[in-house]
Amino acid sequence: MTTASKIKWFLLIVMGVLMLIIAFQNLEVVEVRILLWDREMTKALLLAGTALIGFVMGLLARTLWQVRAWRRGQSQKS
Repeated sequence: MTTASKIKWFLLIVMGVLMLIIAFQNLEVVEVRILLWDREMTKALLLAGTALIGFVMGLLARTLWQVRAWRRGQSQKS
């Protein structure tokens, strides 16, 4: 395992622990309204969902960035 991958895993674990700490400190129930959708949920669940959506969007952005770089490399070889 390289040093860079160890650092990535360490940061991922630290972020997960921080997310758990924040979640357990925010257990009040809140009302969430998104367009026509009304739900009540805890702040912890709302924060976790928001973090998950941000993580997925970051992965998608990174994947698109890599695909564009790969296509540029393929077009330059031709």
